[in-house]
Amino acid sequence: MAGHGLDWNSLVAFDNVAAGHDGVMSDVSGSLIIKPCVAAEVEFYELSNAEHPEFAQLMPTFMGSLQRGQSKELQDHLTTAASHSAANEAIVLPAALENEAEEKNAKDVAETNSALRGKKLDTGLAIVLENVLAGFQRPNFVDVKLGRRLWADDAPPAKRTKLDDVASQTTSGSLGFRIAGMKVWHPEGSGEYKVFDKFYGRNLTSDNVKDAFSTFLCIDRKTETPDMIRDIVSNIEEAVGSIEQIIANQESRMYSASLLFVYEGDLQARKEALDSAVAQTAQNRDSDGLRTQEGEGTNEENDDDEEDEQVEPKLFDIKMIDFAHAEWTAGQGPDENMLVGIRSVRKVLKSLMKGVGCE
Repeated sequence: MAGHGLDWNSLVAFDNVAAGHDGVMSDVSGSLIIKPCVAAEVEFYELSNAEHPEFAQLMPTFMGSLQRGQSKELQDHLTTAASHSAANEAIVLPAALENEAEEKNAKDVAETNSALRGKKLDTGLAIVLENVLAGFQRPNFVDVKLGRRLWADDAPPAKRTKLDDVASQTTSGSLGFRIAGMKVWHPEGSGEYKVFDKFYGRNLTSDNVKDAFSTFLCIDRKTETPDMIRDIVSNIEEAVGSIEQIIANQESRMYSASLLFVYEGDLQARKEALDSAVAQTAQNRDSDGLRTQEGEGTNEENDDDEEDEQVEPKLFDIKMIDFAHAEWTAGQGPDENMLVGIRSVRKVLKSLMKGVGCE
């Protein structure tokens, strides 16, 4: 296995490996996914990790790649996964499984695959990545496809025309991004996820696309105060700004790549994450004061030990995904096609803060 020196057995040789749609699998812990892919995507991950470490931090952690035929286990697992696959044009988000307690892992894999997505592939190649949804109790997620132009240079004319038509009729053309799919936890009653498919995103306009982000962040439920919403959205907008800065300082072309936003949908888990963030901010403020008085390095060793032992609850995460049509292009300048979409996302988030009375 290429990548970090891990072998197939150490990753997925478990009693029960769940197979999601499009051949995506996961280990039983749910912390890793194995996704069929094309060689170009593996190459982009490898090159990004080797030569563009700042950008690599924006991607799901790359653990390596697997090739069909390297081991009987790999071939068996990919064959089983392929039997559950269904081709689709873009994102297809699965409905909640009927028996959640017994099939939770399979459900999580299917949800992750919907986010990391793509058509059914039969390349014999798979990529091993961190599961971006891991660590959340009830992850809401939204896939934001970036760019006005969605096709790479090697796309045939028919595909270019088709994708140009989609862009011209959606916010891809007007804003440089489009909601490709979304899933939001609804705790009412017995609790279930509400699915927003690609057609939901295609029907949004530049005037109402912020409603999708409001739904995704549960703002329309008014479970948090306006001040708290301001802080949450401000932090997310700041994170997107950091992504913009990194991409603006790189020379690349990434067609049909996406920003994957993940947000804690469970109210209690979200409250714990918010409380933890507030406590951490206060602790950092006190620690800064202590270091100012007693000098740099005070209690650093103890602080490191405490950090190693504690796993903070997650409120949100943002990752770049989908690199089948991505490459590093030295001498060609930054990817303005992608940047226009990222900048539009930031504007929408800022307008969202104003909409709830937060300037």
